[in-house]
Amino acid sequence: LGLAAGARVIQQEITRPPPEVKEALRLQEEEQVIRIVRLRLADDQIMALETAFLPCRLFPALIEMDLNDRSLFQVLEDELNASIAYAVDTVELSTAGPYEAAELQSQEGMPIVLNTRIVFSADDRPLAFIRTIHRGDRFRAVVRCSRKDLEALK
Repeated sequence: LGLAAGARVIQQEITRPPPEVKEALRLQEEEQVIRIVRLRLADDQIMALETAFLPCRLFPALIEMDLNDRSLFQVLEDELNASIAYAVDTVELSTAGPYEAAELQSQEGMPIVLNTRIVFSADDRPLAFIRTIHRGDRFRAVVRCSRKDLEALK
């Protein structure tokens, strides 16, 4: 679309994961994660609120890295030697609560698109749990399907 993409870090911390994240990342009882909350931008306009959780044991250096206006995947692969093979996305429609509305500079009750992505290595090890909340008024998805994908739908 010709828009300049950007990301602004709101929070970057080591914390205990919520139960859903702990299960998705297959973490041990006391394991901690790095939680990164960023606003995703297009031409400096807020498009989405992204919260990423990554196991501390896999990426301890990530807590000190500047992730403003950088691709998290690029940082993981180029600087932290992660080997990302695939991701599983779940997409849902919802409405913004008070927190989402405030961060997205929108109104409570506004339609949002909630994307939950679990990123895996080639050996099926979960590397990241990322939840992105997109403003419904600024969201469009384009999906490319191969012939093989279309056949699988039959």
